[in-house]
Amino acid sequence: MDEPNFPQGIARLIQRIESSLIQTFSPTSLRLGGGSVLQARWDHRESTSIELFVEPQSYNAVMFDRRCQLEQSLLQLEGVDPSRSWVDANATYLECAGVEVSLLPVASVKKIRHDFVVPRTKIGTDYTSSILAQKLAYRMGGANIFEIRDLWDLYCATRYAESEFLDAVRFAGPRTSSSICALLSILSPNQLAKTDKPLVGVSEHVVERELISRVRDSIGKASLELDQ
Repeated sequence: MDEPNFPQGIARLIQRIESSLIQTFSPTSLRLGGGSVLQARWDHRESTSIELFVEPQSYNAVMFDRRCQLEQSLLQLEGVDPSRSWVDANATYLECAGVEVSLLPVASVKKIRHDFVVPRTKIGTDYTSSILAQKLAYRMGGANIFEIRDLWDLYCATRYAESEFLDAVRFAGPRTSSSICALLSILSPNQLAKTDKPLVGVSEHVVERELISRVRDSIGKASLELDQ
C-alpha cells in the first residue's frame, strides 16, 4: 500500500533511484526513513533529503562483488553530480537534482516490515518509532550529531506520536538518553543556527534555545516514565 500524503517530488526521485538500486539490491530489502516519511505523516516540515537503509549483511554482500556495478548504475542517473557522489563500504551517497540521497547499512529496529511503501515502488517506509530511535541512538547518541531538523522531528513527535517517541527513548536506553540530555544541556543555539541543513516549510517561528530545552526535557521525562 502506498504511503499516504507522500511528497510527490521526493517520490518521483526515489522511483528513478530504485531503477538503479534494484540492479544490485532486492527492492524489498530497502527501506526509507528520515524526514521524508515523517513529513508524509505529520506535514510538520519539508524534507530536502532522502535516507535509505538496508540490512548490513545485504550491503556488505554488494560491496564484495557488485560495488562497481552499483556505482556505475547510480552515476548514470540524470541529474547526479559525480563530484559529490560515491560508494564505499560505509555508505552510498549521491546528489541528484540537488537532493542529498544516502543509502546506509543500518539494521532495522523492528524486524517486521512496515505495510506501506513509497508510491509506485517496492521500497518500504519505516515505522515512526524506528525513525525516531535511529535519530536518538545512532545520530545523536552514537555519532554526537545534533541538527535542527532532527530536534524539530523529535519535538513534533511529542505532539503527534507520543507513544512512538516513548518507544524510541526505550530503544536508546537510559545511558544513551542521559548522555544526549547532558550534551543538549551544553549545546549552543548558534551551532544549530549555522547549519547548512536548515528547517524548511515550518509555519511557526522556531527559537533554537527553546527547541533544545524542550527536546531535552521530553527525553528526560520519557526516561523517568520508563524507570517507573
